[in-house]
Amino acid sequence: MRTLSRRLSLWLALFAVLAPACTDDEAGTEPGPADERPRDEPGEPGEDAPGDTSGGETDGEGDPDDGGETPTPEEPGVSLLALSAEGAIWSVPFDPDQREYELTVPLLISSVSFVAEIGPGAVVSIDGVELAASGSVDVELPKGETTLVTVAARGADGSSVEYSLAVTRGVTAASYVKPSRLAEGLGFGFRLAADGDVLVVGAAGGAFVFERDALGAVREAQELVPELATTGFGAAVAVAGDYAFVGARTPGRVFAYRRTASEWESKQTLAPPELEDAQDFGLSVASNGDVLVVGAPGADRAFVYRRDADGFYELEDTLRPGGSGSVSFGGAVAISPGGRIAVGALYDDSDVRGTNGKPTGKGARSSGAVYVFDRREDGLWGRTWFVKASNADASDGFGYDVAIDDRHLVVGAWSEGSGGADPDDNSVGGAGAAYVFEHTFDWIRETGYLKSPTPREFEAFGKAVAVEGGVIAVGTDSDSTFGVGIDPPENDGYAPGTGAVVLFYLVDGAWTRGELIKASNAEDYDRFGKSVALSRSRVFVGAMTESGGSTGVGGDQSNNDVPRSGAVYLY
Repeated sequence: MRTLSRRLSLWLALFAVLAPACTDDEAGTEPGPADERPRDEPGEPGEDAPGDTSGGETDGEGDPDDGGETPTPEEPGVSLLALSAEGAIWSVPFDPDQREYELTVPLLISSVSFVAEIGPGAVVSIDGVELAASGSVDVELPKGETTLVTVAARGADGSSVEYSLAVTRGVTAASYVKPSRLAEGLGFGFRLAADGDVLVVGAAGGAFVFERDALGAVREAQELVPELATTGFGAAVAVAGDYAFVGARTPGRVFAYRRTASEWESKQTLAPPELEDAQDFGLSVASNGDVLVVGAPGADRAFVYRRDADGFYELEDTLRPGGSGSVSFGGAVAISPGGRIAVGALYDDSDVRGTNGKPTGKGARSSGAVYVFDRREDGLWGRTWFVKASNADASDGFGYDVAIDDRHLVVGAWSEGSGGADPDDNSVGGAGAAYVFEHTFDWIRETGYLKSPTPREFEAFGKAVAVEGGVIAVGTDSDSTFGVGIDPPENDGYAPGTGAVVLFYLVDGAWTRGELIKASNAEDYDRFGKSVALSRSRVFVGAMTESGGSTGVGGDQSNNDVPRSGAVYLY
């Protein structure tokens, strides 16, 4: 009550002083005591100073003890509300209050589109290009290098801020991947399959799932475990959407897993339909989600399964080669998103060439072939094409690996022997090659003959192939080129079994050789390029006998503590 009395007395005294100067119109707007008191005058003992919200009993409107809101000074307008970069991996999410960032982009992305959301009246400059409204700016990125991108923002109130983005295209420390469980001879990277944000890695006795998080970084999600004791679990892997598949050698089985909110759970175990089909069942697998293809090359079979409404795969058809004799039909299988199946027959002996022949004759022993199948109206699968290389010769190994999308079929011939200039010279035995066939429903034709930049004997170019749109990756795990990283300088060095991957691009209707990729820690007999995969402009490469002892992503690459444990590299 004493505080209230003092305030009433003060108000009356002030009113007496000011009243004579007021007009009738001003009488209702007289200032209160807080408005009149000089800014540097302290309040009376026992009374809160004007604007003080630290404590004390008050009864004025808007005071803390009454639950009112205290006015705050107006803050400068935010000029850059959000910033994103399509296809890039951010070290941390963008925050307008943080000034420096590190980003990485896949090797196959040559430019990044930075998209800015801008506040009212603000202006943002990205790499020197001004935006007065929300929009995007494309920035070119040299391969294998770090580009500094500056983003400057100026608010409507005149405030300004600058952001620094270090963007690396291609190889970074995070490109080196090892599993959480290491063992000598594990062979991590023996097989690879990628789809969207999921990578499945097969090993000699294991299979691991990696996923990309919200920032685009890769992390190990789970080691897959078979439902029964097997040997060679991880001999083949496939992934399509929320389903992953792992083949085992003995007994021949394929294990299907389904992704839930928290894990990859075992969904189904597929066994050979008949005992006679058991030879190498599961040595190759491929899926586009709706359809699963399982190869059994020891039985010269491939089995087609279709997913039912409950998510289980039911046998739909059994595929067989034409001709006679064992041809290792099913050693490699692939299926396009649209549902066309390609099956390799590595030991086919037929002496025809090109895409219009039939599997007849025995004049080209183990030259190899690929069979192409389409689903008929009756629900069964019929052979559409029998595909041979245009320069088919004995022991070429055509069909060792196959990859297919809705436009291109790619076939590896790991022991083809030409030196490159003349496809028929056979002067470099075992150098290897890869062949590209463009296909539609009505026709198929060879449109690309791919060779290593420096063909050498027994380097097995074409041992692994992958295709996505206008990009092809070809692995050669016996490559002996000396060097590390992307496009190492030409030299006369010799590094046996280090391995390599070569990229090819479709440019103006022709396939053009691009980057030669070596491991960032390449060493003799690491077998980099044993497996390859492409997904969403990323390149994945397996090196099944690499010996690093680190675990996880981006670990130490400098030691050889766990021999032949294997590694995977991301670009």
